[in-house]
Amino acid sequence: MNIQTKRLKQFHAKYKKSTGCWLWYGTLFEQGYGRFGAERAHRIMWKLLNGSIPDGLYILHKCDVRNCVRPNHLFLGTAKDNMQDCLQKGRFRAVSGNQHGLRKHPEKVARGNRHGSYTHPEKFPGGFSPEARRARWPKPSFC
Repeated sequence: MNIQTKRLKQFHAKYKKSTGCWLWYGTLFEQGYGRFGAERAHRIMWKLLNGSIPDGLYILHKCDVRNCVRPNHLFLGTAKDNMQDCLQKGRFRAVSGNQHGLRKHPEKVARGNRHGSYTHPEKFPGGFSPEARRARWPKPSFC
C-alpha cells in the first residue's frame, strides 16, 4: 500500500456517512472546520472529487455545518457569494458598541493627556509640584 492510499484511507475514516451531513470526527480548526493535516477537510473532499480549486474561489457549505464534508453539500463560490449566502440565511450579525471586539474597557480609555498624573490622578494625589515630589520622594539621609 503506497503512502497516498494510506492517507486516503485515514481521511475517509475520519467522517461518518449519514442521510444528512457527513460530520468530520477528526481534529477541528478553532472555527469549527474539519482539519486533515494543514488543510480544511471539506476542501480536501472537494479536491478528491472535482480536482483543484480555482484561484479566488472558496468551498462553501449549503448546509452551514462547518464540519460537514458531504460532497453534495459543498459548492464553489466567491467571497461575495459567501457573504450573500450568509445574509440570505440570516447568519450575519453586525456588532457594535459593547459587543464589538475592538471596544475598549471604560478603565482603559484615555482620560486627558497621556501623562500619568492626568490619566491616573489617583496615583499622584499632589500632582507634580516640587513640594508634592519632595513629600513623596524625600531626599536620602546620606546626602
